[in-house]
Amino acid sequence: WSWDSVRDRAVHALWSISSLELEILWLGAPEETFWNLLTHTATLLLENPACTKSTDCRADTLAVLANAARASNESAQSVAGAIVHAVHMHEHVSSAVATLPLSEEQPWPLT
Repeated sequence: WSWDSVRDRAVHALWSISSLELEILWLGAPEETFWNLLTHTATLLLENPACTKSTDCRADTLAVLANAARASNESAQSVAGAIVHAVHMHEHVSSAVATLPLSEEQPWPLT
């Protein structure tokens, strides 16, 4: 079994979950632990150089982090900390993170 053969589909499924209207499931805002789970998983994916080299994997992983950051102020702080830690520990992450938009008006992913 090869992780490389299913990685992009698995990450896309993770992005799909983070893009759902989750307020319906939780009858309000989703719990922080849910967003922390997605943030941690996405950060682990970014730490894998194969994921940052794959355009689809990188874009979906960053989209998961962006959705988590938009969820709440606490989630935004958690995502920011996770990104800073990943950039500090893994030099290949900085090029992936550089494609994140700085505002809602910027197109994404940046080219």
